[in-house]
Amino acid sequence: MPITSSGGVTYTVRFPQPVAFFGTYRFEIGQSPENSLRAGDGLVGLFGRAGQGDTLLLEQLNERPHWGATNSNAAADPNPRLEAAVDAARRGADVSLLLDSFFDDAGSAVGNAATCAYVTQLAGREGLRLRCQTGNPTGLGIHNKMALAQIDGRGFVHVGSLNGTEVSHKANRELTLSVQSDAAYAYLARLFAGDAPRTTYLPLALSGFDGAADHLLISELVYDPPGPDEAEFVELVNPTGAPIDLTGYALGDAVSALDFEDMRHFPPGVVVPPGGVVVVALSAAAFQAEFGVVPQFEIVDSDPGVPDLIDDPAWGDPAALFQLGNSGDEVVLIRWDGLVDVVTLSLIHISEPTRPY
Repeated sequence: MPITSSGGVTYTVRFPQPVAFFGTYRFEIGQSPENSLRAGDGLVGLFGRAGQGDTLLLEQLNERPHWGATNSNAAADPNPRLEAAVDAARRGADVSLLLDSFFDDAGSAVGNAATCAYVTQLAGREGLRLRCQTGNPTGLGIHNKMALAQIDGRGFVHVGSLNGTEVSHKANRELTLSVQSDAAYAYLARLFAGDAPRTTYLPLALSGFDGAADHLLISELVYDPPGPDEAEFVELVNPTGAPIDLTGYALGDAVSALDFEDMRHFPPGVVVPPGGVVVVALSAAAFQAEFGVVPQFEIVDSDPGVPDLIDDPAWGDPAALFQLGNSGDEVVLIRWDGLVDVVTLSLIHISEPTRPY
């Protein structure tokens, strides 16, 4: 019975009765320290025969990322067992490691968590069919020391007292048994699959969910910068996968055509690439002095190298200036066919704005 209070996972008992297999089987007896690291047989030799289309499953109490001193590494002091599994994945085998999490020290440089981090990094960097997980299926840890291999359609089982530490191979008296048995492999592969942690993704239904934005967005603004008010800015972002032509777009704080505030159009020919941003500052000179970069556009003409937004005399007050009020305001992004995005400001003081783009 799994102990759920210490991490065990409840699942239906799969093996209520002892199992027996009858037939003639090829087997090997391995013992350490005499022959447990030989490359031609035992575990290292078994993994060394695996390649394209084969499967390796390793369930272990302890499998170190490297041998040698704790502060060493896999290049200087490789764990021959682990590197044999990695090499099998490089030859095209499908390799899965399941290591104990209950007894493991997750902060140790030579613990099982470190092994999985090392393996996962290799798999991602090289595109290998190589997985490593830690687990605690019973609530009392994984004390199994088992390797399973299916090579050229034939099943192999390697079990015993040998774990993945250097001491276990070079100093301890350990014993292993390797057997070629398709039936035993299939039986124990079911055990491995049952012990491996699983994540179940349930269907998700959201009412009124629109998904990712398919239009230009107001992504950031600073209306009360620590320096002069002229350094305030509004940032727009294109979150889509296609370029957006800003012809017909306007930005301002006049929420209606009769409002006594301002609305400004973008110059013709401006295109925002996918994922691109556009920063509109009140004053390019003040903005550059405050943030150390040059905006794409400005409202007042302070820098001849930065284009000005064009005032819309038919929307808002032609005498007004698009400048955000510190006690509250609105930022409106419109297009010729309607509203695109809007942000309403309340009285919030931002003392350290983030760096624009």
